[in-house]
Amino acid sequence: MIIEVDDVRQFLLDRSPGDNFLLDDVEFDNNTILSGLRWVSDLYNTQAPFVDTYTMDNFPYRAEAIMGAAAFCLRAMAMNMARNEAQAQTQGGTQLRDKAKAGIYLQLASEVSSEMKGRLAAIKIAKNVEACYRIV
Repeated sequence: MIIEVDDVRQFLLDRSPGDNFLLDDVEFDNNTILSGLRWVSDLYNTQAPFVDTYTMDNFPYRAEAIMGAAAFCLRAMAMNMARNEAQAQTQGGTQLRDKAKAGIYLQLASEVSSEMKGRLAAIKIAKNVEACYRIV
């Protein structure tokens, strides 16, 4: 099953500039989303139990792939915001912090990633038990 970039954009509500009126653009580029999809299959393949392996192109767990790619994007943006945050103050004393959302993005990434990892662990455990009973 191939998961499309648009599937991840739908989950993140990052479909068009209209979804991001402050940016007037999509927030995540296609390469970041595709890297997120690769990260999910790599994560699955490197965590025990090692019952099967997949690539981004044949990863069969659609919801988990979309969630994982979204978590990857959110974490990447949190790192970018933290790295590029600059604080300024107007003459009137108003604080300007254009990249002050790193914590929010990191929290969202953590929540989505945690759910995705829990779901993948349950899938792997079920497959491992199923394989064990087939052998007996």
